[in-house]
Amino acid sequence: MAEGPSLAQEVAPPSPAMNVTCMSGKKKPKVSALVSPCFGIGKSSARISHRSENGVGADSARGADRELALKSHRLLHQQNILRKLSTSRIALLSKGRSNTDRTVQDSLREEAELEIEELETDLLERLESNIMQEMAAIERISHGSFSFLSESAETVKEEFMSKHTLRRFLIARNWDIDQATQMLMEYYRWREINPVGGIRHETIETSLAAKKVFMLKERDWNGRPVLVVVATRHIVAHQTLEETIRFVQYCTDKIMHIAMDDERGVSKMCVFVDLRNTGGHCLDKTALGTMLELMQNYFPERLGTAILWKPPTIFWLAWKLIHNFIPKETRRRMCFAYKQKDVSKFMDPSFVPECFGGTASDDILTPIEDA
Repeated sequence: MAEGPSLAQEVAPPSPAMNVTCMSGKKKPKVSALVSPCFGIGKSSARISHRSENGVGADSARGADRELALKSHRLLHQQNILRKLSTSRIALLSKGRSNTDRTVQDSLREEAELEIEELETDLLERLESNIMQEMAAIERISHGSFSFLSESAETVKEEFMSKHTLRRFLIARNWDIDQATQMLMEYYRWREINPVGGIRHETIETSLAAKKVFMLKERDWNGRPVLVVVATRHIVAHQTLEETIRFVQYCTDKIMHIAMDDERGVSKMCVFVDLRNTGGHCLDKTALGTMLELMQNYFPERLGTAILWKPPTIFWLAWKLIHNFIPKETRRRMCFAYKQKDVSKFMDPSFVPECFGGTASDDILTPIEDA
């Protein structure tokens, strides 16, 4: 473990005179172009149209769109039914209902699962077809495609167009094919400028030296990797917003490629955020908003659970400001923890440092750059 203050005994926050926070009401520079030219793009589509505006072709395209919309709606409906059936089955078991009742429930559940699987397959195939058309159109127009897609077709499909990747982007857009296509194309453009492993340590030197992000050597109860963030070590005045965004991408890319495996069902991470002693010196609403946008646009469905450890009073003041800007699904995955029993719902306490409500030593943490 690198030298520095222990997690159990953090240094006191800087004096108020040194505090830098965007909660003060001062205007911050726009950051829409910090990560990529397409970062923060609005709802207007950047897709290239392959459809004729008039005639039979347009009617056929509209008919196909209606069919896809119906499939998306049907899929969401069946998923909702499946959730209700799962809940009602638990209720039946707890109440000791007859085997006949449970058999009926199981039969309905199987029917819903089969239809969901068929609909998902159809929508995934259509999304892949859309992406290939977009790529071909760019190839024709620019006589070249994205630089990172110059590798072999199989490598590209495995890394950037796998079934798991397409599914994550479809879920993020409620199974809307057009919106998922637009989102993926923007992601590909962003990846061209921000490739995996493209961030050099010297460009995030301050963030690495602060020792504020670690990986737990063990996993949570669901087998997901755990990223530990010590919020009070993020001093807003010590690094630029650009570096903070680069550091977030660096940490996310690293944990994705060394600890996640879509094929084995490990596609999400658990993030443990130590909020003890946080104050104005480390609360930056602009950086937080940009980070949320980064995760939503380019790393959808990667967050499994966020454990927020012992938030102080000042945190709740900031929470009121940002609460409504966080998507409902993301808020649902955020849990506040104050005692060991709260943490033990998500991971084995013997794998968690004592200062976080566990029984392990700080040695179980590995700095993100050494992971």
